[in-house]
Amino acid sequence: MLPDSDLIIACPHCEAPARLFQVVSGNSFGAITWTDGWMDAPMLPRPPRIARCPACPKIYWVGLGQHLGYASPEKEDADERWNDAPYLAPLDEAACFEAIRDGLCLNADLEIELRVFTWWRGNDAFREPQNPAGHPSSAEAIANMERMIEMAAAGDEDLLLFRAEALRHLGRFDEARETLHGVGCSDYWPAKSRQLELLDAGSRDLAVLFSGEPAAEERVIA
Repeated sequence: MLPDSDLIIACPHCEAPARLFQVVSGNSFGAITWTDGWMDAPMLPRPPRIARCPACPKIYWVGLGQHLGYASPEKEDADERWNDAPYLAPLDEAACFEAIRDGLCLNADLEIELRVFTWWRGNDAFREPQNPAGHPSSAEAIANMERMIEMAAAGDEDLLLFRAEALRHLGRFDEARETLHGVGCSDYWPAKSRQLELLDAGSRDLAVLFSGEPAAEERVIA
């Protein structure tokens, strides 16, 4: 992994500066990909798309923050004004629900992105090896999955995979199988096959799709 200079942005609410880490390149060495589409990749971290301001502390889409400059402790000409700017951190599930309640589903594209991210964060508890397998079951998580399922019905094939997985979590197996009929791209066959295996087994739980992927180099643009 090759880090880049931190991007400094201003909160659109209070204008407080914060850091957004950036990566020039990384690889998938040691990565784990899950049936919900999330990939844990220690050598390919992703900067948050939505975060809480460390100062206000309101939640905002990072892309709406004004760019103030860059900071890099390794560079002699780094701007010292940003030395104390805190890093923006990804939201957890509770904060994602807060963002939805606060109206951050600004349009259809951002709504489906936020709802998928909220679903991922709810699944995080079942990614930990010390925890039993499972799936989100709170009333708020179920409502989020149902809305995501509705929005993804006419989506591209990646969204259809998300839809089928959420339907599987809810125990709606026949609907999940029907959704998977719409996934025909060969790139998605491994994910489709794994979901069908889990459906045949009657499982509603999150599961590993790939583990220990090869270390393919990837260019990342923040």
